[in-house]
Formats: sequence, structure tokens, C-alpha cells
Amino acid sequence: MPTGTTLVNLRKMLNAELGAEMDETISPANVANQNQVLNNQQKFLVNQHAYLLGKVRAEVPLTTGTQYYALPSGIDMDRLDQPVFTNVSNFRYRVGYGIGQDEYNYWDSSRGLKATPVMKWDRLLIGGVKQIEVWPIPLVPQTLMFSGAALLTDMVNDSDTCVIDDLVLVLFTAAEMQARQQAGDTQAKLEKAKAALASIRATFPSRFETLNIAGGHHHEDLLGFGGNGRRPVVATNG
Repeated sequence: MPTGTTLVNLRKMLNAELGAEMDETISPANVANQNQVLNNQQKFLVNQHAYLLGKVRAEVPLTTGTQYYALPSGIDMDRLDQPVFTNVSNFRYRVGYGIGQDEYNYWDSSRGLKATPVMKWDRLLIGGVKQIEVWPIPLVPQTLMFSGAALLTDMVNDSDTCVIDDLVLVLFTAAEMQARQQAGDTQAKLEKAKAALASIRATFPSRFETLNIAGGHHHEDLLGFGGNGRRPVVATNG
């Protein structure tokens, strides 16, 4: 899957598919428009087909007594694999999502109660900044481990690269632009784009799981979180 193609080369591929002028010095006004259309199309394709994004892993080191942490970079926090894990002394524990009053009734973070391992994580705004909260507050250092889709960012400079298959991106963009111009080969271009997408999809038999922040939990499984109910738990308020 050819990813990492630079923006300037994406425009060359696009102009070739459109049968347009390849020398951008002749029609420089098209550059900004094509950049925006390519970025828009990449966002749309990712929203419709998350498997087009590469998979990455990210870690957040958790320190003793610290409740809030900055979000990890390079990973899309809205397209995470589940479950999330915490690594304590080379043993991985599952970490559930969502922290509320039921959790604080067990270990009240506002009172500085600490335990290990971390059992829940959440996202919230603190002073307008997105941060991660963990519960309980860590008693010992550990590592919160995420995996999921790579973070999608706009291509701005010619050296910026696409994060999805370049041919799929260019063909769908060309089909859309040709449709605006009512070109005669628009349907053929669209079918070509769909075939390219299907060949990519065939190599990804499963999608990224959707992060579900809805639903309740019960007191009897509050400390279990997906089959880890028998794991050892150490707590302290000191």
C-alpha cells in the first residue's frame, strides 16, 4: 500500500488522471485548490474506511501520585483498539474506559487515594486542554499502552505526505473533480477508484473497534474490567 507520497507528487498524479497540465508554473492557481481537495478527500475516505490508516502504538508513562496526563502524540484517540492496557512490572492489565462516581466511591482520587494497577482511564478538558485521567491514582510507576489508527493531519507543505494509499486518494479525488466538470469518463474513473479501494480492503480483514463510552457497569464487576477480577490490587491513601 503506497503511503507517504508527498503532496507535490500527489498533485502530479492527480493532474495525470485529469489529463491536466503537469507544469504547475503554467497554472499555479490550481495548486491551492488541489491541495484542499486532496486533504478533504483524505479526511472523507478515512472517516468512511478507517482501515486505510496505518496502525500505531503509543505509551503514556504513569508516575506515582499523578492523576492527569497529556494525550499521547501520533495516535487518533477516537479510533483506538480495545482494550487499553497498563504495564506493571512486565505484566499487562486491562484498563476500562470511563471514570465516574462509582469509581470514586471505591477510591476517591480527590482524597489522594492510590492503588495499583490503574483500572480505568478517561478523557476530559482541564483548563481547555484535553488530558487523560487515570483511576485509581497510581501507587507505583506503570505504562498506559494504546494502539489504534495513526493521527490524520492536513498536508500543507509540498513535502508533507499522505497517510493512506496514494492511488486510492488520487483516483477518488479525480473522479469527484471530473464529476463537477461532467467529464465523460467520470464513471470509469470512479469504478477504478472503487476497485483500488477493494483491493486495499482485502488486506485488512478487520476494522478498528469503535470506542464505546456509553453504557453502565455493575458494582460486582467494577474491579474486574473484562476478566481481570482476580488480579492482585494494592491500595493506599498515603
